Amino acid sequence: MTDRIRHDPDRSLLLAGDATMPVMAWESHTGEWFTVRRALVAFENNWALSVIWGSATWSSNRRSAYGGDGFQEEPTSVEVAVFGPDGGWFLDDPLEYVTADQLARLAKLIAGLPSPLNRPDVDEDAIKLLILMEAST
Repeated sequence: MTDRIRHDPDRSLLLAGDATMPVMAWESHTGEWFTVRRALVAFENNWALSVIWGSATWSSNRRSAYGGDGFQEEPTSVEVAVFGPDGGWFLDDPLEYVTADQLARLAKLIAGLPSPLNRPDVDEDAIKLLILMEAST
């Protein structure tokens, strides 16, 4: 287990804590004053996580732009957006400074969520609360 989040391009995986997540899409952008990485992790239940780190993101690399702290290819925290089974944003805002352990727990939770959501036995507010609790502990 590691306290870093790492992309393994050879196996198309995102590694965080004790979790190994398949990367469905990978983006890497570098400019004169910024560097950003993004992994889209999709689960069999049609939920997805957008994991991003780099300049001006809510990650340990936030200050890596404009001559700030050096960019970390393997950050200690990342910004995470949660997408529901309909493909849209599930939470109003991204989760900030999510550590490797939090991301591992979050991935496990997301992988087990119901799909579709428009069923009488599904409480979306309770699911949102579970996600927020997992990301904050």
